[in-house]
Amino acid sequence: MIKNNKGLISIEVVIFALIYIIILSFFVDISMLVWKYNSVSRVTTYVARVVSRQSGISNYVPYGFPGGSSNYITANNLYYQVLDIMKNAGFKSDEWNIYINGIKLSPGTYLEFRNPETKILVELRANYKWALTKNFLPFYYTKTISSKRIVYPAFRFRDGDIQFIK
Repeated sequence: MIKNNKGLISIEVVIFALIYIIILSFFVDISMLVWKYNSVSRVTTYVARVVSRQSGISNYVPYGFPGGSSNYITANNLYYQVLDIMKNAGFKSDEWNIYINGIKLSPGTYLEFRNPETKILVELRANYKWALTKNFLPFYYTKTISSKRIVYPAFRFRDGDIQFIK
């Protein structure tokens, strides 16, 4: 039994405050992780839809593409759109990569899918670092967030003139 209680309450307050700050930072990190994962998922879905609708990606508009250049998103434009979205989500450019059938998306990417039965796998991998909780942990924790979408090409390339049946 403690005979002198002077200062005991202030020690309890400090211990409680430290525990409260650790728990609060953990919940802030979890909410940021959910937000970042949602951003990664949305970007993957967007890129998959673009690649599917265009049956690939390049820096020129394929002949006969509906709507021409106003409806076609080039590899350069797509890359910088993704870069901007990921930057707004809190990712640096070296913390994420997006792959289309294993090929890394860059401003000069050229992929063309002529067979309508070809599966197109779009995968985004991003490295996540704890923002606040890392200050209380004895180690630096990094996790990779991954999001995958499988789509099929929708645009049909026409290599020759249309021939009518008589």
